Amino acid sequence: MKSAPALLALMSLLVVAGVTWWEWNFHSSPGPLDPPHDMVPGFREADGCALCHGKTLRTSMVDACAECHGAIRHQIESHQGLHGVLDGKLAGECGKCHAEHNGGRVRLVNETSFRLSGFATTEAFDHSTVTNYTLTGRHAKLRCEQCHRDAEVVELPPAHKRFLGLSQQCTSCHEDVHKGAYGSDCAECHGQGRAFGDSPKKSRVCFS
Repeated sequence: MKSAPALLALMSLLVVAGVTWWEWNFHSSPGPLDPPHDMVPGFREADGCALCHGKTLRTSMVDACAECHGAIRHQIESHQGLHGVLDGKLAGECGKCHAEHNGGRVRLVNETSFRLSGFATTEAFDHSTVTNYTLTGRHAKLRCEQCHRDAEVVELPPAHKRFLGLSQQCTSCHEDVHKGAYGSDCAECHGQGRAFGDSPKKSRVCFS
């Protein structure tokens, strides 16, 4: 009979510890959200934590994040793109590369993100192996934000992509002054190393 009060005290302690753990992990924010996430409707609500951390204990963060970041889920599942070539464990722990709850003091995509993914800096990112698009000549000298317009934007609006979504078609960035008369393979006449007016292949194929 003397053990009954001790058992009751132990059970009460376990209940309090469980409630405290639940509140800390699912209802207590460790800090303000990063600006892009802070703009998303619902994230500031009482159950906003579950939108990233999962609504149940069985929901992984990568699954919760993929509800909004479908393109990243596709990369992981298809083993394509940057997230598709990551180590499986790293690909499943979004928070290791993307630090949240700091109010924008550390950007979600930063030098550490690239370093952990295998590249010393953003400038060292290897397009040829990750995106199957090799940058040479003038393209190799461009800064990231010259092609990826939102690369350095602090408050990335919803539906905007920081690095994903660009087309590899030349005409997605450059005007086709030939109006399609010579097809879509611009590289047949223009490489990446010269100005358009200085084509190394001024032949009848290109300029007839």
